[in-house]
Amino acid sequence: MRTDRRGMTLIEVLVCLAIVGGSVISLLVARDNATLQAAEAIGRRQAQMLATNKIQEIMSGVERGRQGNFKSEGFPEIRWSKKTRKVPLDAYPTTRKGKKVALSASWTQTKTNITKIELLLKNDLGESLFELVAFEYEPKERSDEEGGS
Repeated sequence: MRTDRRGMTLIEVLVCLAIVGGSVISLLVARDNATLQAAEAIGRRQAQMLATNKIQEIMSGVERGRQGNFKSEGFPEIRWSKKTRKVPLDAYPTTRKGKKVALSASWTQTKTNITKIELLLKNDLGESLFELVAFEYEPKERSDEEGGS
């Protein structure tokens, strides 16, 4: 028997290929996951921008509907719906989910309305994409004038 070998045996080559193959598969899976996470982040950012623009339209009075989609913005598959309700200022406690919330206000009018606006964005499958909540301050006198006209 000869003991001076100059190469690799077939078993050693197969073990090496298995290790390299496993490493390549792991890298491809990691790249695929990163691509999916980036796409989801882009989708969340788009939903956030759409919701922010829509809530500004609602608060400025440009949008008066209760639901719709973003077809004119190029996203017909995303639908929005809103809920509004009048809430008293003291309806929200100063602590919420472990975070301190400071509410301080001073008004010259004695009566005010605080409107809570909730905007929910969903895709065609009905899956929730983004939710945005805003509060709008409105003097009582202004709402009475709008209600009378």
